[in-house]
Amino acid sequence: MKTKWLLLVVPLFLLNKPSTAQQSFEIIYGTAAAESFCKTFEDQNSDLVAIGSRNTEFGADSVLPLMVKYDKFGNLLLEKIITKKDTTGAFSYGFQKSNGNYLIIGSLSDSISPKDFNILYLCEFEQNFKLVWEKTHTLPVQYRSHSIENILLTSNNFLIIQGRVDSSLNGTNDFLFQSLLDLNGNMPKFMQYENWKDFDGYGELVLKQDTSGFFLFGDISENSIPRDWIEFDNSLNIIDFGWMEDSLSYSLTPQSIKRLSNGNLFMANKSYGIQIPSYQDLEIRILNPDFNIVKDTIIYFENNVYLPVNNGVDFVDENRIWVGSFTKTPPFFSGIEVFHLHIFDAEMNLKGVKEFGGENRFWLYDLTVLSDGGCLVTGIVPDYNGSNNCDGYILKVMPEDIITLTEEITHVNDDDIQIYPNPFCSEIIVKTTRRCLQFSLFDEKGILVLSERITKSTYNKISVSHLLPGFFFYVISIDNQIIENGKLIKNKYKY
Repeated sequence: MKTKWLLLVVPLFLLNKPSTAQQSFEIIYGTAAAESFCKTFEDQNSDLVAIGSRNTEFGADSVLPLMVKYDKFGNLLLEKIITKKDTTGAFSYGFQKSNGNYLIIGSLSDSISPKDFNILYLCEFEQNFKLVWEKTHTLPVQYRSHSIENILLTSNNFLIIQGRVDSSLNGTNDFLFQSLLDLNGNMPKFMQYENWKDFDGYGELVLKQDTSGFFLFGDISENSIPRDWIEFDNSLNIIDFGWMEDSLSYSLTPQSIKRLSNGNLFMANKSYGIQIPSYQDLEIRILNPDFNIVKDTIIYFENNVYLPVNNGVDFVDENRIWVGSFTKTPPFFSGIEVFHLHIFDAEMNLKGVKEFGGENRFWLYDLTVLSDGGCLVTGIVPDYNGSNNCDGYILKVMPEDIITLTEEITHVNDDDIQIYPNPFCSEIIVKTTRRCLQFSLFDEKGILVLSERITKSTYNKISVSHLLPGFFFYVISIDNQIIENGKLIKNKYKY
């Protein structure tokens, strides 16, 4: 049975706690506004901090940085919205410092326009989300906007921020930039590399084995010549660069790379398919420290695939290396898609794979492995199928869910409760193989507007013609225990 937790600020009906024995969970965080999660990190208490942004109005002109905190079972603990007059912004990355506080990195605009994020924004919070300090660094005057693509902690506790800058308000120059900062937000060095372009931002920073510098892997070029990697010293100077593609790889696709204990690199990227038409499949490679291929394998899918944008490979235990992939389709179009979680060992043997999704579009930004061995994927889903509005999305999966298939969360197509249409007009249909369920509907303020017993075991029609158009939240319960909940929209028009 699917357990979906829709966590909101106001409604008290969602304060039921998941069982403390439950280790896997799914979170859809949504309000009447639009939310986006791009990164979730774990702190020393095993709490989870998700960061991203909220659009307080439809459109893009009211984007605000957002932080949300959950306990290890997926229960909502805290949330915080950063508001500044005539300023828009979003958080991109974060982690816990050695003093226990959270260091959060994001971008701000000095006007209400969302297209000119020209300020690098860093702030430190206590674990209760109390602000300790915040610092801003405005880009050099020739750059009107930037995007943050990666961060890296050096061996001497400096922070490297890598991304792209544009030299005009609506330009797409994609020039490579890097900033060197200390952990108090001071920036001793900013470097822009106008001979270099970072086209899609789906790369990764990896420390050198001797910690004397680092590599940037990605879809990059130097004076229009394709490159796969650049080597830097710790002062952000370019030392070397090169290209490492093989005949099966999709051009310029090093996407997510982690270094193994033996010095080799475990890499996941998209690949050309063998069949015609040529689909992009998932390629897994092990490279030696000189970037020569040690092992290579292709996992074929019927549709094009992509890795989570910021990070698609992670591990705590090298015998359980997690890789995420999803269909590369825009998240707000109608239709459904799935995503996959794979587990490999350090020799690239596939130990298990499982399919998730199936009822909506997904856009995944991050994959993070936790201290208990579980894996988090972070991203967004539309409010409903085909919506232009989105909710923050987090899924936690344990290794046994993938390897032994004794999952606590099964694929949605195995679910025995279906609720449609969404949006609805005059009625809601509940199809289920169960009896004695309670269907409850709440408005966006958390007020109960409808409660009905589900008595039939197949097809149940619930009249909702008396309700005004708007956002609603449903709860399916049995014996006062919530087994499923989610968001529904009432349409203004009959269709």
